[in-house]
Amino acid sequence: MTLDPKAISRFKKDKHLASLSEDGFRDQVVRPLLLRLGYSDGRDLCGPQEEGKDTIFSYADPLRNDNICAVQTKRGKIDLTSRPSTNLHATLTQLQTALATSIAVLNPPRKERPQKVILCASGTISHRAKAEIVATLSDPRLAFLDSDDLIPLIDKHMPEFWYGIDTSKTPYLSKLIESLTAESSEKEGAGQSFAILRAPVSTERYVPLKVYRVNIGTNQNQHTHKKSEDPFEELPVAALIRKKEPLQLVVGEAGSGKTQSIRRIAYVLSQDNLNGSSPIVPVLLRASELDKPSADVLAILAERCCQVSCTSTPAFSVEDLQAGRLFVLVDALDEVSTQARRQTVLHNISSVHSLYPMMRFMLTTRRYPWLNALEGIEGYAWYRISPIDWKETKEIVVRLQKGQGLPESKAKEILRRLHDVHGMQLNPLLVTVFVASAGAERSDIPANVTELFKKFTELMLGRWDESKGFSEQHHAPLKDFVLRLVAVRMHRERKTSIDVEELRRFVREQLITRGKQTDIESLVLEIVDRSGLFRVIGSEVEFSHFLLQEFFAGRGLEEAEIGTVLFDDWWQRAVVFYFGENPSKIALLSTCAKGLAERNGSDLAAGSTTLGLALQACYLVRLDEKVEVFVSLLRSLARATVELFGNRAEQGTRPVLEFVGFYLYGRDSVCCDVGQIEEKAICTLGAGEGNKEMLQAFEFWHIVGLLECGQLDRALVRAKGFAPGDLRMQLALHLGAMIYEHVRVSEKTDKRKARAISAYLAPKVAALREVIVKEFTSELLEVRKGKVESIPMSEDRDDGTLPA
Repeated sequence: MTLDPKAISRFKKDKHLASLSEDGFRDQVVRPLLLRLGYSDGRDLCGPQEEGKDTIFSYADPLRNDNICAVQTKRGKIDLTSRPSTNLHATLTQLQTALATSIAVLNPPRKERPQKVILCASGTISHRAKAEIVATLSDPRLAFLDSDDLIPLIDKHMPEFWYGIDTSKTPYLSKLIESLTAESSEKEGAGQSFAILRAPVSTERYVPLKVYRVNIGTNQNQHTHKKSEDPFEELPVAALIRKKEPLQLVVGEAGSGKTQSIRRIAYVLSQDNLNGSSPIVPVLLRASELDKPSADVLAILAERCCQVSCTSTPAFSVEDLQAGRLFVLVDALDEVSTQARRQTVLHNISSVHSLYPMMRFMLTTRRYPWLNALEGIEGYAWYRISPIDWKETKEIVVRLQKGQGLPESKAKEILRRLHDVHGMQLNPLLVTVFVASAGAERSDIPANVTELFKKFTELMLGRWDESKGFSEQHHAPLKDFVLRLVAVRMHRERKTSIDVEELRRFVREQLITRGKQTDIESLVLEIVDRSGLFRVIGSEVEFSHFLLQEFFAGRGLEEAEIGTVLFDDWWQRAVVFYFGENPSKIALLSTCAKGLAERNGSDLAAGSTTLGLALQACYLVRLDEKVEVFVSLLRSLARATVELFGNRAEQGTRPVLEFVGFYLYGRDSVCCDVGQIEEKAICTLGAGEGNKEMLQAFEFWHIVGLLECGQLDRALVRAKGFAPGDLRMQLALHLGAMIYEHVRVSEKTDKRKARAISAYLAPKVAALREVIVKEFTSELLEVRKGKVESIPMSEDRDDGTLPA
């Protein structure tokens, strides 16, 4: 459905303008429209001192001189009648006063009469009235704007104003709740398995997730010298609704619950709006819908409302936009494949936010190094999704296992062992996928996350039909093979969706080249419509979770490609799935490790991180071979650290924040079991390699690995003997210990050990803690009254908030 303001009848537009009060006409129409037309200022002078003018603007003439324009607004039509609201004599008096009164201008300071005076009416100004005004005042500075002039200008420059005609929020909110809580039907073909794969958001099924952010400042009250707040602020996802920040960023790893979080927020806001406790209207979008240059964001929002409600009326008005009653929830920035397109998404959001500063936006993404490089991202309040604990894990299982026939005792034991799955920490998607596939072979615990996803997709591709009594037309291995081809092609083309017809053509071509004669229509039907692995959006289809695309793409990769895609963040998780499928390919891992020697800077950092994650997936590699690759990984990370952060003179504007961001990005890559088993061998192999900076960086990443693996006693010993020339390394370790203590799922004894590491390092990094607060605060931007301004430290907000 395409919304065209010109398709709205002239009668409705006239009626809508006439329904506004004079204040509403001035504030909702005249002022924003003139600002869009290039006028500036727009001061409101209504009241006893208005002296014939409601608003003044400035504008540049062809010689670029600043001129003054006074605007007198009137509600309704102006003619020669004697009604007070349209009394021409009163209007004449006001216009005459406006023409004769000097106006104070600040830049440069002066007082002068306006170069233009506009009489602006929400109705028509009759020809006789115009003639009378011109004849009486006889001043060439006069101009007129009435409904005949305004409506075409609104159509062209401010079409969202018409979204308010006959606005009814109830149908939209009701349909949105229905879509958010809808279960998969038998017709859709995945039954209970697909139903639980959908992120549950209803109160009955939702398992509360939390977000946190790190307040790394000194956090001391100037008068009492006591801490005024916890270094960690953790709160339920839905509590973000009550936060005042207009721009929020929710960061989480694959499967951590980013989509579920914004769907839950949309559900809560819809319920609150319908029961009268909140006026806010939520709208859900994908970031890929906003990655076109100069995309009309407001038109996209209006069309989404119409699609959901199945009406031709958007669920918001321009008054809602101005009052901040619209909350736009934008999912999956990381699924936009290039930096230029991601920047376009932020630019499009910024453009509409500058027009309506009270509007709220929430953006979700995985954490990648390119995130900090996006212009404008520092204006967002950053929140990170907290890892789930065992209580939340149990709740997920209990709520999802209904109908699965999985005994609770069995679920507990398997989940306990799943905690050590290679390549990925326990998260809502991993638990959900396990519960969905647990009925297949309960005795077989997958050795890594790739095996877990294989079991799940086997179930979705074949066993569901079997369990329902249907005979399969196509074997699950054939469908799995086709999905690998489709996914790897989409990933190579950096797409997250594909046209259905294009999908059919591609599958047909691939099978014909392999001598396979089969019914393509039924094959595509089983894959797309009945597997539950896809969702259909118009004529496009996409995997129901981006991680599924990465799973099939990784398993479809050719070995010869690994050396190239290793350095591309877009392929990182796919590469991990590749090695999960081939967990004994130590020769390829060693080749990749040697290939790192030819890379530098950010490429080296990206490749090293992916190599570390891939190494964790290779659970069948001999320990001595694994140690050798792990040491190469530590050397590569050390060299990347020195190259990116060693030369202080060449560093960016936020050297401490950028180092912390690099640490947060790379820490998962060194969470390898050999780090705790073969510490002596690692130290021996790492000794004597490189200069002093390299050795210190090597030791830094070694300690990070011990910390991430839970070897806190060893980490403390090494941290006490670690005195780097770059104190940012100690700051990162301090932060890692704080995260371990406050956020990670761990025993109380481990939390106490983490606190000991943090306490030991705290006095050593006190100065840097203050620096990082200054860096973050100086870069944090906020749109205020149409201007971008730096936020001073004295404001009522969380000082020193670090984008963790």
